[in-house]
Amino acid sequence: SALAVNFLTGLPINSEENDTSPLTVHLRRVGSQVGNNVAKEENVEHYLIAYKHDSLIVGFLIPCSKPSMSTNIRSLGFYQALYDYLSTQIEGISNLLKEGNDHSRKTGADVDREYRYLFCNKLTLAVRSSIYSPVGKGLAINSEMAHVLCDLHEDMEKYQNLTEIYSRSSNNFWVVGKRHDGLELYVIVEKKDAKLAEVEEDVRRLTALYFSGIFMD
Repeated sequence: SALAVNFLTGLPINSEENDTSPLTVHLRRVGSQVGNNVAKEENVEHYLIAYKHDSLIVGFLIPCSKPSMSTNIRSLGFYQALYDYLSTQIEGISNLLKEGNDHSRKTGADVDREYRYLFCNKLTLAVRSSIYSPVGKGLAINSEMAHVLCDLHEDMEKYQNLTEIYSRSSNNFWVVGKRHDGLELYVIVEKKDAKLAEVEEDVRRLTALYFSGIFMD
């Protein structure tokens, strides 16, 4: 049926041999901090429903504590109603996401011509970098830039309380280091005679594009 094709999780299975409980995940919720009191944390259980349309997958997280959900999540009628609703909306959602993705690609290409960045996650050892991009495509990293980048990294390691450093070379390029919760980002900006405020805006632009929600001002 169409339901079985489109719903990747959640859809109840009628066969007793293959019967499975609805898939659940736990999300951490942090309460507001009042005065010097530590903010309360709790894990909240949610049902996970995954719906597929062509190459698009949409996930729904529904609190298990929501009234009547323990019954609805096991009801075929619930999925039929959700399918009927999504069938009228999914094309519009897909088109909006495609437009946003196309715009991000174009913006990203423009950014990559002006800057180079190196992102490190010390917790997972993941690295993302545009330092070694193809020759002729945007800013080329020379030996002096690499040297300043290494020096700035050493300063970040030496002074653990630092969360942000802006360094300007004698040859009018900037190297920026940002750190947050085990994550580090280094950005090289080649803008002659640029002021600090302009470079800060450039870095904000790049972080908003590639690292939104990670490095907050």
